Amino acid sequence: MEKSPAKNQASISWKPVKSITAYQIQYSTSSNFKGAKTITTKGSSKSAILKKLTRGKKYYIRIRTYKTVSKKNYYSVWSRTSSVKIK
Repeated sequence: MEKSPAKNQASISWKPVKSITAYQIQYSTSSNFKGAKTITTKGSSKSAILKKLTRGKKYYIRIRTYKTVSKKNYYSVWSRTSSVKIK
C-alpha cells in the first residue's frame, strides 16, 4: 500500500486482483481497529482516498477483497496493517 501526504487525507493504492466483487478498506487510530471505519470500493479499483482524517494523528489501514457468489459474500483475510501519520 502507498500513502501520500495530502492535507487531512491518505491515498492508498494496491495491485488489482482479478475476478473479485469489491475491496473493503478499514482504517482506525487504534492499532487493534477498535471503532474502525470501513469503506468499500468496486472490484476494478486500484486506489482510494481516505478523507476527513484528523491532522497529527496516526492511522492504521488494512484492506481485503470479497467476492459475491449466489448472494453470499466470501472474504479474504485482511492485509498486513500499514500506518500513516496525517500532516
